Amino acid sequence: NYFAGNVGIGTTTPSETLDVNGRAKFRSGINAAIRVVTAAGAITVTTADYVICVKKSSGAATVVNLPASPSVGDQYIVKDCKDDAATNNITVTPASGNIDGAANFVINTNRASVGMFYDGSEWQVY
Repeated sequence: NYFAGNVGIGTTTPSETLDVNGRAKFRSGINAAIRVVTAAGAITVTTADYVICVKKSSGAATVVNLPASPSVGDQYIVKDCKDDAATNNITVTPASGNIDGAANFVINTNRASVGMFYDGSEWQVY
């Protein structure tokens, strides 16, 4: 069973299990790692991330690089938290493979987000 209990950031209980990256697997009451990025430049997603909130202190187009060696089932959400993706696009780029068959995924609508998971050969948007 992929989901095995409730979890808060950095905590587990005896009824929970961990995935290959040491993150808890859960079914409800999700309180996952959120990374708010305010600094300029490209963003490199790490296995410790789950939600990446792009909130640059000064508006600029942003590239979000997904991990180079993802595991099957890895999931990430990238969100425009600054409300300026229509002007300053956010481009999500995998290190290898595609995102829903494309070389990258562009967030170009204010406040939009994209959720994706790795299926073993490419990233799938959900």
